[in-house]
Amino acid sequence: MESFGMAAAEAMASGLPVLVSDKVPLGRWAEAAHAGVMAPNRVDEFARAAQGLLTLPREALLAMGARARQCAASRFERRATARMFLDCVGPLCSGRLIACQTSRE
Repeated sequence: MESFGMAAAEAMASGLPVLVSDKVPLGRWAEAAHAGVMAPNRVDEFARAAQGLLTLPREALLAMGARARQCAASRFERRATARMFLDCVGPLCSGRLIACQTSRE
């Protein structure tokens, strides 16, 4: 089991609503964007959430899919991804980063 939800991210980028476990960060993002459903990582809860999605009207699923595509585009656009990466990793290696840049000049 992966800890991110790459298949769900790909589905969102393709304009599909997603059903994601509450154990991956993508679930919170999808739910906040109304682009899918986050369910507890238990078979009964996941099945219940899947049944709920299957009962939604086609128009609701299409709208959810459009929001999923928009969420994926904003979250995973390369500049946004690079910014998130640097926000997380930058403080850990800021001194080293300066040293590496200086040695290349």
